[in-house]
Amino acid sequence: MAFFTRCWKNARRAAAAGLCLLLAGCQLSPAEPVPSIEVLEFSPAAATARLTLSHQLSPEVLDALRHGVSVTFQWRLEQRLSRPVLWDSLLWSRSGEREISYRSLSQYFTLLEPESGEATSFRDLPALLAALDQVALADVPTDADGAYFQVRARLVISRLPPALRLSSYLSDQWRMDTGWVRLTGVTS
Repeated sequence: MAFFTRCWKNARRAAAAGLCLLLAGCQLSPAEPVPSIEVLEFSPAAATARLTLSHQLSPEVLDALRHGVSVTFQWRLEQRLSRPVLWDSLLWSRSGEREISYRSLSQYFTLLEPESGEATSFRDLPALLAALDQVALADVPTDADGAYFQVRARLVISRLPPALRLSSYLSDQWRMDTGWVRLTGVTS
């Protein structure tokens, strides 16, 4: 207690103590990739409509995945009609989910499409992420006058185990959401 009261009587000591406390809380670490999902491309050609994303997983997500936690990603694609005064009306929408998991006994990653029940196994993580990034679409409408497409992709935290949810909501390492991205300059 004597040091504490003596420190605050001297302005230089107080500044030095404050700087030490500030630097003790800061960590200089190598630049790690920021967890994110990005929209790379959308081609609405009628027969081979495809949405291409890029998933960058954080070390925390990878650690949970390797310890048996299944991670669910959700995407939603909409076509909306621009209106000058009112909100844009919804013309068409399609959504889907994809779940990734790791099987420790076989040492394979699995990509599950819950809607169709189709599961594909991959030996390594880059192959899994490459497959996760490609979304095949069916029945995408052609462009209408004044219409545009928008997409949103995100990691669904509410599908995580209850013990992991609270810390995931509070951590930046689990926040993977594109928000609504308007796809401009897209032709069919």
